[in-house]
Amino acid sequence: MVVDIGYFVLLCLLSGVLAWIDIDHGIIPNWLNLTIAGLGLSKALIIGGPSAGLEAACEGAAIGAVFWLLRGLYFSLRKIQGLGLGDVKFLAAAGIWVGVAGLPMLLMIAALTALACAGVMQFAVSCNSPDGN
Repeated sequence: MVVDIGYFVLLCLLSGVLAWIDIDHGIIPNWLNLTIAGLGLSKALIIGGPSAGLEAACEGAAIGAVFWLLRGLYFSLRKIQGLGLGDVKFLAAAGIWVGVAGLPMLLMIAALTALACAGVMQFAVSCNSPDGN
């Protein structure tokens, strides 16, 4: 229980740093993705043992591979990048934490959060325009 809370606090801190850097610079640094992935693997190893660590690593790698392929497919169809490589690496690191079963919920929460932020930003822009539109 104490271990779970400690890992949760560290994950929240790292996620906050990640969001700050991404908003400020438009990138997700490799060192941060690796730190999140390593923290997830250490949690899986400590709580579940070597087999849980291996399973978490394989799920993270599989999730990363799927999104890397989707990134390539999107580029081949549209000729523009729809997903940055840092995002793909972050999804792989997040996959270590949530696994394949938690991926749909993770993506839904991410999409709803992005929509809410875009709505707030649009509202702020319309409130600050001279004609109110």
